[in-house]
Amino acid sequence: MRSQNAELKDSITNSIMEKMDEKLIPVIEENKKLKTKVEKLEREIEYLKRAEKNNNIVVFGLEENEQSSTELIQKLKETFNLDMNIKIEEYDINKIYRLGNRKSDRNKTRPQLKNGKRKPKPTKESANKETKKKQQTPPSRLVLEGESDHNPPTYKDNSYRKSVIYIAALNVLTLGKEEYLMELTYALKSIKWDIIGLSEVRRMGESITCYLDFLLYQIGETQGQYGVGFIIKQHLKQYVEEFIGISERIAILNMKLPGYKKLWSIVQIYSPTEQSNSVTINNFYQNLNEAIQKHTHENLIVMGDFNTNRSKTLRRKCNTRNSYFTNFTVIKRFNFNTNHRLIRTELQMNEPKKTRPRQDLRNIKLNEQQLEQITTALRTELRDFKENTKELETQDKYNYMENAIKTQIKLIADTKIDAKGILSTATVNLLEERNHLINERNIQNRRQKLAEISKDVKESMRKDRKQRRKLRNNEERTKQR
Repeated sequence: MRSQNAELKDSITNSIMEKMDEKLIPVIEENKKLKTKVEKLEREIEYLKRAEKNNNIVVFGLEENEQSSTELIQKLKETFNLDMNIKIEEYDINKIYRLGNRKSDRNKTRPQLKNGKRKPKPTKESANKETKKKQQTPPSRLVLEGESDHNPPTYKDNSYRKSVIYIAALNVLTLGKEEYLMELTYALKSIKWDIIGLSEVRRMGESITCYLDFLLYQIGETQGQYGVGFIIKQHLKQYVEEFIGISERIAILNMKLPGYKKLWSIVQIYSPTEQSNSVTINNFYQNLNEAIQKHTHENLIVMGDFNTNRSKTLRRKCNTRNSYFTNFTVIKRFNFNTNHRLIRTELQMNEPKKTRPRQDLRNIKLNEQQLEQITTALRTELRDFKENTKELETQDKYNYMENAIKTQIKLIADTKIDAKGILSTATVNLLEERNHLINERNIQNRRQKLAEISKDVKESMRKDRKQRRKLRNNEERTKQR
């Protein structure tokens, strides 16, 4: 029994192991394939890393008597091998050329710049590519691009390529100590900004301080009170024309933005509170008005702490030129110790194009009444045409007549058509009666009366149209006769 059990156990385990081996074989093969792929990728990465390492060597004192770059490579190989016992192959060198101008440096030997790459020996395909590159005729004079070039490239500043400039205003309560300025710069890292107008800076004197990331302008006259200023990012520093400090409550920034033809003026203010006496308030607004008239330009932004409530009329006036500004936001969660909120707008970097107001006189449709008005006006206008155009040539006479016709057409086309000429007196009376019912609310059965009058108006207008058609048909018949 024991031997039978052992045999049965061995047979079961063998069958199970065989089945497991059958299932594990594809997994093992796939694992081997993955290992080979990983090894291949690692070799490729190592190859790319070695290929990326560039070594630039400038060699001085090598005589300039070669005729091509291949001769220069051979000469450089010989000097390295003989003088320094360093063997260099052609595939180690990526570029080689002389520095400087041949004409200006005629009596001097120009230095050579060798740009080499550490890479393994080339295969047949890469060798063929390199030989094809070498077979190409080199340019007449290879020079280093940059300051030493006789025709240096023009580098454009890409800072203005941003679509918008973020302009903001904030009452900081105080920046009297450097700790507060550090706190403000840390808080500004979490938002988008380019120019910020500051109120209640509370720093004495007028100064411009250049920091690592921004430019700070400040003006203050009273110790521990008032003061205004600006913070401007470094990429906009080159566009600043001037800072003008009017008082400790008014400062002006004039800028020449790259996308605009005219200058921009930003006026930062800190207005007196409503509890202040009328003299200080009047003096502030008088100084503000004088500063705007004397020191600002056509494109103007006035921002800051006005210490007053915003009305609906002011909101409407602010939206008159909203094509320049794409967005306006109030940032509530600003991580800075102030009880005021930061307001921010987005100014377009490129000036929006203004559409030209024009009127195509060829597409104007005139009725009979307007045509009669034009003919009578032209008769009076061109009554003295012969006397006025005696000394003029034929083309000038034609231009004179054309301008007279165009002006009369434009004047009469712009005038509104008299409704009384189209509608009868009965229809006009019904319309006025309906208008009275619409405006008066305290009338019994108002809706019913309005419905009845509207029906009468429609019927009366149909009659007017029929009458008008009859008159037109009669006029056409008389003209045909």
